Amino acid sequence: MFIHNGNLYRPSQNSAQIYGYGVKINHVLELSESEYKEECINTIEPLWDENIIAVHSLNFTHDITMSDGLMRKKRFFNDVNVKRFTSLKV
Repeated sequence: MFIHNGNLYRPSQNSAQIYGYGVKINHVLELSESEYKEECINTIEPLWDENIIAVHSLNFTHDITMSDGLMRKKRFFNDVNVKRFTSLKV
């Protein structure tokens, strides 16, 4: 969980297509010992590159944002190899 502009958010996995396909950003609306309520306000999906097939997590600290996922890479002729990747933005 993280706080941004005074609001509490919880990232969660979106495994609708495959495990770790994307990340949901959920706004926590209510949090107490007996109640919890959240709503999904945004998603991060692997749509910016056809070789990325999943975005597994999202982490950050100060001015560094990091995510990891799965990337399809061709090996030799048409053999496809799936590899994990890590993305770092400073």
